[in-house]
Amino acid sequence: MINKKVELKRIIFKKLLGRFDYNIELKDKLTILTGPNGFGKSTILKTIEAISRGVEGISYFNSLNFEEIIFDFKNYENIRIRKENKTMYINNTNSLNKNLELMKSIINNGEIKIEKKDYYAYYKLLENLIERKINVEYKNMLKKSRTHNQKNMNRLNGLSNEDKINNIMKRLKENLQHVYFIKDQRMMKEKQNFESYEFKHDNGMNSINIIEELPQKIKKHINVILEKYSEKSNELDSTYPTRLFKFKYNKKITEYEFKENLHNMYIKTEKLKEYGLFLKPNTEYDEIMFNPEDSKALKIYFEDFDTKYRIYDKFIKKLDLYKSILNSRLSFKKIVISKEKGIEILAEDTNREIKLNSLSSGERQEILIFYYLIFEAESNILLLIDEPEISLHVTWQRKFIDDLLKVIEDKKINVIISTHSPQIIGNHQEKQIDLGGLYHVQNFR
Repeated sequence: MINKKVELKRIIFKKLLGRFDYNIELKDKLTILTGPNGFGKSTILKTIEAISRGVEGISYFNSLNFEEIIFDFKNYENIRIRKENKTMYINNTNSLNKNLELMKSIINNGEIKIEKKDYYAYYKLLENLIERKINVEYKNMLKKSRTHNQKNMNRLNGLSNEDKINNIMKRLKENLQHVYFIKDQRMMKEKQNFESYEFKHDNGMNSINIIEELPQKIKKHINVILEKYSEKSNELDSTYPTRLFKFKYNKKITEYEFKENLHNMYIKTEKLKEYGLFLKPNTEYDEIMFNPEDSKALKIYFEDFDTKYRIYDKFIKKLDLYKSILNSRLSFKKIVISKEKGIEILAEDTNREIKLNSLSSGERQEILIFYYLIFEAESNILLLIDEPEISLHVTWQRKFIDDLLKVIEDKKINVIISTHSPQIIGNHQEKQIDLGGLYHVQNFR
């Protein structure tokens, strides 16, 4: 039995960015954060993403200006992070800041050598120690240090508070809904270090356009589903003779049922052909005639076909939804998906291929966002989307939430959106939390 993942219910901020007190109670399924620039919309998404990363996310809170943040979860203990006299506490246990000077002194005394002594390096060293205290590499480094080896080992081994923090954050990460963050800079990625949902931007030569990888990603999805189909098909085909001769049906298939099943099979096969998923030679369905003597074999055959098709069923619904959303947006173009090329964009009148990189920024944004929403986002997750309106025409902005709700309808997904656009909100004002309004109510009531 899979344990139900813990969901975030509310976040309370005290002096976020040195100014803002917010009590943000999340809406059912969808929450839309709005407010003027500088009121912390994107920062709030980043704090949620950071807390979801457990120990690895602690360093983000060290660099953030705030007094207190309370993460209020459903059916789980609250996580309270506060800063007091330059020391950070998590559930009243002092965290990394107090031990930062310890690490700095060890580094400055030469026991651990790094080329560039910046705060990021200190935090990463601390995180490594917390992740599994003094691992072999650090032990060896300390053994080779010039002086005070045993003293430093004792000091580092005594970080009991970090053990407590580690346990709190590790347990939260294990129980919390998975969090995926679609960031505002989502068109580029770093070559060496990329995770599907964590879009990053680098103006150097080390970044490439994410959309270039999309055809291969879709081909990979198709190949996975084809492999599953092939396994099930081989299993059923190999047992067909045995089932035919041993299994007895109380009721054989009638001619009416035969024609109905044949028609349904034709419709499903045409859908498979549309995406290049039908691997068998074309069948002339109108040439198949009903014979009462074959009714038992036909009943098994049709049932087997339905069993095989069920492997495709959810995937085809995803493909249909993806095509439907994108084709409603692409002017004079159409999207084509196949196992040979993954995804293509063709001119509607000439069928000339249009390179993905030559599409407008808004078209590429929509193609990427809905790809991740439909094909990559799992069930039972918390999805964060920062400024979905980027590069989108007003008409597309108005459609975004309605299409998003179609995508998450059958999935247990909670979504938090940060936006400046009233068009994104549309007729979903009941899902809106306006940070500007919260701040003014708090300060001028």
